[in-house]
Order: sequence, then structure tokens, then C-alpha cells
Amino acid sequence: MKALQTDRLGPLEGLALRELPRPEPAPGELRIRVEASAISHADLLLAQGRYQLQPPVPYIPGSEFAGTVEAIGENTEGDWQLGERVCGSATAGGAWAETVCVPASAVQRIGATAPFTEAAALAVPYSTMWHALVDRGALRPGETVFVLGAAGSVGLAAVQLARAFGARVIAGGSTPEKRALALAAGADAAIDTSAADWRGALKAIAPPGGVDLVVDPVGGAFTEPAFRSLGWGGRHLVLGSRPAASRRCRPTCRCSRALRWWAWTSASSRSVRRSRRRPTCAA
Repeated sequence: MKALQTDRLGPLEGLALRELPRPEPAPGELRIRVEASAISHADLLLAQGRYQLQPPVPYIPGSEFAGTVEAIGENTEGDWQLGERVCGSATAGGAWAETVCVPASAVQRIGATAPFTEAAALAVPYSTMWHALVDRGALRPGETVFVLGAAGSVGLAAVQLARAFGARVIAGGSTPEKRALALAAGADAAIDTSAADWRGALKAIAPPGGVDLVVDPVGGAFTEPAFRSLGWGGRHLVLGSRPAASRRCRPTCRCSRALRWWAWTSASSRSVRRSRRRPTCAA
């Protein structure tokens, strides 16, 4: 099979297209003929050796894929059939290749007309946001959600899932095209986060007490203004590896409100709760 592989984590120029032996599925695994692979920020960081996890080399990047079942390992649970159309995630990488072997539990069937190119980017962003919104954010119908980076894969998943759960969604985007994409995905409103006073624009269309939940896959200078826009009992969800953002978020003011801060990464599948009395204010 052909695969993009690197012998050393570092610049992406080190990736080379190579001819490698076709892997055999272990017990409980499926071998997937890859028709499309997504390219995520985490994939690029892993290949560059800049992620919190350091994969062994030689390494084939790629954590998201769509394709067809090509082989079935022994004792694999489920009524899998050769040729079935699927999408899934490869937590150890390997999807930037013509075939990849993954546990059957990491694979989901897709419809006969679902484009492989869209299904390849389905598993990780949407499972990440489901966990964030439902398990950590405890999102309830009627609440207001503000989504930073709403035109990215995780951001779009947040917009669509939050709307499906009955929430009102305000999207943040830095260009007209990004805001239009978020609105087309179901956002109720969108603000220009490239503007100097984007928090003022958010305040103008948010409920009087502030938003209920912030989805923050961006971090950096955006985190504190978004955090300060939360209302009583608000929840701030930081997604990805954003330690600098959490260190910089030290809002203070005279009015104290009970808030919750959650940090979560899809790679570790662990969440870290920081419950504390954090102030926000409408001023």
C-alpha cells in the first residue's frame, strides 16, 4: 500500500510517500480501505512532534478516515460485512494511507449516499463536541451557547449539535465567509471576532445575564473576554491543548458568579474540572 510516513517527528517536509506492506487486522480489528482522510490540527501537531503525545517512529499520521471494510480480524464483534461503507477514528494514527487497521469499536457505518470526503471528518469533531456539550457542559434546551472558531470542524459540530439540543447559538468568526458558513450550519446569529470590541457585540445580542456556555477551541486572547461574557452558572469549555489560554484567564470584578471551567482534549479522552468562584460582569 502507499502511505505518507515520516522517520522523524518534525517539519512536515519530512513526510514521504512510501510503498509499505499492507497491515493485517488483529483480533477485534477491521482493515479499512481508505477513500478519504481528514487533516486535523492535531494530526499536524503529532507529525511535527508538538503534541502532548509523542508517537513512535516511523509514523504514519492521520486520525480520521472514511472508506470500506476490506478485511475482518478474528473474534471481531459485530455483524460486519466486506465492502461496508464506514467512517472512524485511528487514535494511534495511520489514516494517511491506502489502508488502516483499527478496532471495530472505532468504526461507524455510513449511508450509501454519504460522501466519503464529508464522512472522514465526522467521527472526531462530533464525538468531541457531544462529550463536551452533553457530558461536561450539561447543555439544556433554551440556553445560549457562544462558539468561538465556529467555522472550524469542531466549531461547526458545536453549532449543529447545540441547535439540535434546542439551544440558541451565537457564532464567532473572523471573516464574512466564516460567519456565513456558521449561519448556514444553523447558528442563530454571528459576530465578527476580528473586531476590537467583539465582546460588546456579543453582549448586545446575548441574554441580559450573559451566555450560558462558551465553546472555546481557539484560546489565546479570546478566552478571557469570552469567559467574562458568561452568566450565573455559566460553563466555559476549552477544547484542545490550550494551557496558555487558561493561565491568562484571571478575570476579576466586584460581582461574583458561580462558574465552571472545563478543559478537554480528544486525544486524552479525559476532562479536567476546575470548579471555583470566578467573577464575571456585564460591565
